[in-house]
Amino acid sequence: MFEIDIKTVLYLLAIGNVLSIVLLVGYGGRQTKIPSILFLLGRFFQAIAWILLALRGQIPDAVSAYTGNAVLFAGFALDVLGFICLSGRNIVFIVAISFFAVSGAGIYWVLGDSPGMRVAVASAVGCVIYGTACLHILMLRQKSLLHRAILVLLAFFCSVLALRSLFAFASGGEAGIFSSTVVNALAFYSIFGLMFTSGFGQVLLLKQEADRMLQSAASTDPLTGVLNRRAFYERIVPMMKLAVRTESSVSLLMLDLDHFKTINDSYGHAAGDMVLQDFSGLVSELVRDYDLFGRIGGEEFCILLMCSNQCVDDIAERIRLSVKERIVQAKVPISYTVSIGVFSGVPEHPEDYEHFIARADENLYAAKNGGRDRVVSNNQGWL
Repeated sequence: MFEIDIKTVLYLLAIGNVLSIVLLVGYGGRQTKIPSILFLLGRFFQAIAWILLALRGQIPDAVSAYTGNAVLFAGFALDVLGFICLSGRNIVFIVAISFFAVSGAGIYWVLGDSPGMRVAVASAVGCVIYGTACLHILMLRQKSLLHRAILVLLAFFCSVLALRSLFAFASGGEAGIFSSTVVNALAFYSIFGLMFTSGFGQVLLLKQEADRMLQSAASTDPLTGVLNRRAFYERIVPMMKLAVRTESSVSLLMLDLDHFKTINDSYGHAAGDMVLQDFSGLVSELVRDYDLFGRIGGEEFCILLMCSNQCVDDIAERIRLSVKERIVQAKVPISYTVSIGVFSGVPEHPEDYEHFIARADENLYAAKNGGRDRVVSNNQGWL
């Protein structure tokens, strides 16, 4: 079972990486261009490296061993960098991976004076590079099932490489790349498995990210980055259901920027867009992550809060006062205000959101007719 032709496996690894390149090119991944390029370069470097390593004895050691492993480290690093860029672009991990690949090649050049030390150093470098990828996954706040599966795969691969490094180091320099040992065979079995599963995993990750971006584009207002009208109304129902089930108070705020048409007419639509973006950013900071905040249309926005009547009045007034203090730096400084209509209550049915919106809208018009830059609430009247 463990007696394998290592040289044949090395050629198969090269072919497998070429097939992975074809798979990645065939998929495309246009929405995730940088990770796609990194994945492709990683596979290309690995294919070249496995060929150079397979030619050991037929070409100079300086090319086969030293250059081959340096290229292999670069391939490993690019593989992991593609994954990191796809999962959050953490600059600390990007710098660490790059450092490990470069320093690993240097350590290999200095210490690789025997077959065993070459295997020990190469395995240790691979373990550190992919181990860093494991740490990156563990630190992700949101991990999909695919992320968890990749974590298990990489953790097993790192364990095998660590075992191979220790075994090669303990051999006193005799256990080379072509040694017929159980540990060496297990290492190449795991490398071979990793190549195919990670190849498909990369495509799945690219697709997962593309789907996420499409979903975000479908639910997000492109100008302000908050929920669009359709997404807001889709997500309001589950929150109303929760309020009905827990008999909790729900508060709905309708917000409208005052004299927005005048801003557009006086300063141009670009300045108006800057005001909308400034307002959206400000409100996003003032509401909680689990509150709903969306742009309903034009200069009109809506917020759904799960909080008490007094709480929502305080939040609405804080938003109004914060907006009043804002200055948007367009071609000329622009100040603006907001009118807010609030309606609070305990819903009896999930469909009651339509009633809440209608009542909040009535209060918004009352705020507009009352002079603007004010909050009208069914809880306290004029504020």
